[in-house]
Amino acid sequence: LNDDIALNLTLQQIEAEPDKYIPIGKTKPEYVVAEYNEDGTELIVRKNGENSDGKMMDWELYGFDSIFCGKPIEKITVKKGVTTIGDSAFVELHKLKTVVLSDTVELIGAQAFFDCNKMTQITFSNNLKTIGDEAFAYCESLPDITFPASLESIGIASFYRCNSFKNITIPDNVTTIGEAAFYYCRELTSLILPNNITNIGDDAFANCSQELVLFINNNDYLIEFAKSPTTNNLYPYPF
Repeated sequence: LNDDIALNLTLQQIEAEPDKYIPIGKTKPEYVVAEYNEDGTELIVRKNGENSDGKMMDWELYGFDSIFCGKPIEKITVKKGVTTIGDSAFVELHKLKTVVLSDTVELIGAQAFFDCNKMTQITFSNNLKTIGDEAFAYCESLPDITFPASLESIGIASFYRCNSFKNITIPDNVTTIGEAAFYYCRELTSLILPNNITNIGDDAFANCSQELVLFINNNDYLIEFAKSPTTNNLYPYPF
């Protein structure tokens, strides 16, 4: 399970071994396949087939109907060739601790890891561009994370109530941070924003630590943002 060899199975072959393979492709079910290790604590997600676009299927938001919801998964490894993590794919995995995403992943869907409240480690793809709405909301055990330089957009409420954050640096390529993106991150005391940001949603950093300091460059938009009532407890500090 730990190698990066791509699968090349037909849908018939996958369906013939339902205890081993789970088809979760978006464009075609067989384009992305998941498989468990022997004791069911680790999930491996792979691209399948030469023509696969590597996109995972989406599940209904707030539906909590993902095939993985509630399973005793402790680690998820997404292998080379998978390009998207589907909406609500891994919602409410309360034993999940570790996530490793290959460098082919460009998008993490809305609510992808919603309420994975025991997660303590995630390795992002170095080509990740988009983090969807509420993707990591209620991941209360997730400590300070390092975003990849490739990141461009952080969605609405994407890190809502991530109460273990203390120091966060937003990469230079990020231009948009959604409404309530870091809302109620109660331990967040230091936030560095890049010069390229042109859009920050209301309450993006509201109800964080009373000591939260906003580090900004000489950017007119950020200077005005720091003065806005929606920033609540932010104190702008140029760097």
